[in-house]
Amino acid sequence: MYAKIFESIYDGSLRKDWKALIVFQQLLVLCDDEGYVDKTPEAISARTTIPLEIISHGITELSSPDPDSRSQEFGGKRIVPINPERKWGWKIVNYREYREIRNKEDLRLYWKGQKRDQRLEERGFKRPESVELADYAKKIELPPTESEKFFDHFESNGWRVSGRAPMKDWKAALRKWKTGWIEGRFKPVNGTTNGVDKITHQKEFDRLIVRMEQLKSTYGDHQTWDPKDRAEFALLKSRRNELRTLLGILI
Repeated sequence: MYAKIFESIYDGSLRKDWKALIVFQQLLVLCDDEGYVDKTPEAISARTTIPLEIISHGITELSSPDPDSRSQEFGGKRIVPINPERKWGWKIVNYREYREIRNKEDLRLYWKGQKRDQRLEERGFKRPESVELADYAKKIELPPTESEKFFDHFESNGWRVSGRAPMKDWKAALRKWKTGWIEGRFKPVNGTTNGVDKITHQKEFDRLIVRMEQLKSTYGDHQTWDPKDRAEFALLKSRRNELRTLLGILI
């Protein structure tokens, strides 16, 4: 087994404790593909030939919170117990992320993202993970293509509304994005359309028809509609008529 160790390890807060630094390097070599070191301190000492007292000291320091650590996940701890009920066996924090970093540029971008997330949390906003956002988009029935556009848009501008005000509630912002998608805010000027626009409008038209059919199939002929569904259906119907005009579809 080999480990990729970045030069930045000598610039971080671990440089203050050479014993902890040495032990951390050994754990990086001994861990499995997921960052687990399922060994006792004695086994680590025997395998590395490093005295047990140094191993024990290093594990204690690496398991302790570090306010000066670049990453504040788990309070800056470098390792956490695999099983809190056991006195041995640890998981290296952020190991998978580091394993997937291929070069210095990737590392620079990684820490840039870490600092960005820290600034967002300081102002009371937790940036959603792409999977979390996709799950919520599915819940509110927003197409995956639109949720991806939403994520890419706000990821690129630092999660600011209108490019200025810091976002406070990404779920509310996503619901607003859905409303904009339904209403079709971005329309061609003077109702004209080119080939690319026509393809885009046709796809939107097809999606609207599918969604309208879904809503209608939810209710029987004499069943009372939920107000939210009725309002959405009205918006869909209005946009459908606009698209018919743009596409030249006869009613």
